Amino acid sequence: EEGWFWPAVAVYVLLLAGAAIYFFLLYNFRQKLNLQSLRNRIAADLHDEVGATLSSIAISTRLVEKKYGRQAPEMLSILQQIKTDSEETIQTIRDTVWTLNPNNDSVEQLLEKMRSLAFQLLTPQDISLNFNNQLSATDTTRLQLSMEQRQNLYLIFKEALNNILKHAEASKVSVTFKMNGQELLMTIVDNGKGFDATQRYEGNGLKNYKKRATESFMEVKLDSKTGEGTQLAVTVISI
Repeated sequence: EEGWFWPAVAVYVLLLAGAAIYFFLLYNFRQKLNLQSLRNRIAADLHDEVGATLSSIAISTRLVEKKYGRQAPEMLSILQQIKTDSEETIQTIRDTVWTLNPNNDSVEQLLEKMRSLAFQLLTPQDISLNFNNQLSATDTTRLQLSMEQRQNLYLIFKEALNNILKHAEASKVSVTFKMNGQELLMTIVDNGKGFDATQRYEGNGLKNYKKRATESFMEVKLDSKTGEGTQLAVTVISI
């Protein structure tokens, strides 16, 4: 009888462990489904409710500007600011909705969106763009970036391009994505007028870059010299 006791205990323990693993995996799966459902709902609400309201504000502002702008020139700057703020917020919401959508979780889709944004912003200003994606299919499959990392990497990228447009007076911009060991490295280089990094570091976006990077396990390095352009390097630690 004693010979059966320990094997029976072992089988019982294995059954308990198996049941615990099964219920843990089931719970984890349900949590992912709930998170995906929540992301879809938030994205839909932002797009339908907030987006529609801001679009209405932008349209109404244009109508008021068209109808009364000549009669009240002093209102033009205010109306222009309202319209600009509304349109920028609409674009921000669209970017957020895109990030929240579970269908856009892959690295390939993120890089394609960034490439599209770069051409959209730089081409109309006659700025030559070299978008160099050195990631292999294996790299993009292996890279696991959280939703927050994808969003903050995109926002750093977008802010860097806007800073180039506003301040750099560049004619060429080069964007490169490659693997640095187990990490993703993004570099943005322009041939603009540059600046004295020791004097104006915080005033050239580094503060915002660092804030976003700190939130998402990323490292940011900004190098620039007067007359020698600027280079922004962002290292993303895969989760």
